[in-house]
Amino acid sequence: MGKINWGRVVVGGIVAGILVNVLQAPLDLMMRSEWQEVMKNFKPTPAVFLLHILWSFVIGIATIWLYAAIRPRYGPGWVTALRAGFAVWLFVHATFSLATGSMELLPQKLITLSALFSLPATLLSTIAGAWLYRE
Repeated sequence: MGKINWGRVVVGGIVAGILVNVLQAPLDLMMRSEWQEVMKNFKPTPAVFLLHILWSFVIGIATIWLYAAIRPRYGPGWVTALRAGFAVWLFVHATFSLATGSMELLPQKLITLSALFSLPATLLSTIAGAWLYRE
């Protein structure tokens, strides 16, 4: 079993983080009025938005690390990338949606659409980041 190429994990993760933000932008624009209504209650600072973008890169790097870690078992390629991407979507987006929905922190429509829309965005960005990974 080969060692993980951390340089490629970081590069692939950054690409995945950029791409997921680009792919999720249309939903943010479509749901702009709903987000504006929610943000009235939170009053986020610019640092909050910066941390959200940084979080995307952390999740992207973690996703490509997971891809690299499961590659020896499942083999390289897009099917393995889909497995890693789905696991990350399940652990990050789906559980976040369940938690915020059960606590009624965000409107149900916003939570559901965000979770559903983030699945293809997460899968496609994982494939892109994994494509750059080599051991």
